[in-house]
Amino acid sequence: MSSDTKIDRHGFISSTSPHSSPETVTRDNARIQKWQDMLTRWDYNIKRRRAFLKKRIRKGIPDCLRGVVWTKLANIQTIKNEYTENYYKNLTELDSNTVSIQDITRDYYRTFSGHVLFRDHGLCQDSLYRILKAFSLHDPDLGYCQGMGVLAATFLMYMSEEDSFWMIVSLMRNYDIRDYYLPGMPGIYKAFYQINGVFRQVLPDLWDHFMEISVYPSMFAPGWMMTLYMSYFKFEISLRIFDIFLNEGKKILFKVYIALFKKSKKELISMPCDVLLEKIPNLHEDFTADSLIQSSLKFTLKKKKLQLFEKEYETNPSPELKNW
Repeated sequence: MSSDTKIDRHGFISSTSPHSSPETVTRDNARIQKWQDMLTRWDYNIKRRRAFLKKRIRKGIPDCLRGVVWTKLANIQTIKNEYTENYYKNLTELDSNTVSIQDITRDYYRTFSGHVLFRDHGLCQDSLYRILKAFSLHDPDLGYCQGMGVLAATFLMYMSEEDSFWMIVSLMRNYDIRDYYLPGMPGIYKAFYQINGVFRQVLPDLWDHFMEISVYPSMFAPGWMMTLYMSYFKFEISLRIFDIFLNEGKKILFKVYIALFKKSKKELISMPCDVLLEKIPNLHEDFTADSLIQSSLKFTLKKKKLQLFEKEYETNPSPELKNW
C-alpha cells in the first residue's frame, strides 16, 4: 500500500481522507459517554428499559462500541457456555476438506478486497478463512454460502476472531435467517414473496410498472438479503441497518427495501427495464444513514402481515407474488 493511500473511518480504501468537524466530534463523544453508561448497567437496560435501548440503537451505536454492543445484543456468551471451552479452536484445527471448505478456499480472499484488513493478505484474511471453515463444520447441513463471508468479515472489523464465529452462530440460530443460506436459498425466496406482498400494497403504481416491464426482486435483491445489505450499500448505512436488525429482527430488512423505492417512486415509474435495473443498485446513494433509517422507521409494517404472507407462500401462493 502506497504512503499516499487514503483510508476512510471504517478501513476502506478511499479517494478522500476522513474528516470530522469539531461539532461532530463533540456530539460523538457525548453519545459514547451515554453508551458507556448504559453498558455498565446492561442487564438492567436490556430487561427493564427496552424502549429506551431501542430508541438509542435506532440513533446508531457509536462505532468504537459496536463490537461490544453487538455481542451483547446477539447474546453470544450464552451460546458459548453451551460448548466446551476450546470448541472454536478445535474446529479450526480439524483436518477436513469438505465441499464447503473447498468453496471457502476459492471465495474468502475476495471478501471486502478494498478494506485494509482483507486486501493483499491483510491481517484478517486468515481469520476469515478459519471462521468460515469452523462454521461449516459446526453446522454441516448448512455448510458455507457466500453471504456469510461478508458478515464474518464485518464482525472481524469490530471484535475478536472467536467472537466473530459466535456471532455467525447466533445469527443462524436466533434471527430466522438460516434458511437464507441453505441450498436453493428457500428463505430468500420466501422473503421475496413477503416483499412482493408488501410492495404491492404500499406502492401499487410502482408495482404495476414493475410487473409491466418484468422487473422482480430476484433480479437484484438476493445479495441485499443474504448480506443483510452489508456489502451493497454505503457502509455506514449498512451498519445502522444491522444495529437495528440485531435488536429488532429482520423486519427492518423489509422496511428498508420499501423505503428505498418509496423515495424514488416518481423517477422509477417512468423508467424502462434496462435503465431501472441500472438505477436500483444505486438507490441508497440518495440517502444518508440518518435519512434512510428515518424513512424506514416511518413506514409501519406489522409482524402479523409478514406472517400472513409467509403462511400464504407455504400453503397457497399467489402466482403474481411468486414471480421468479
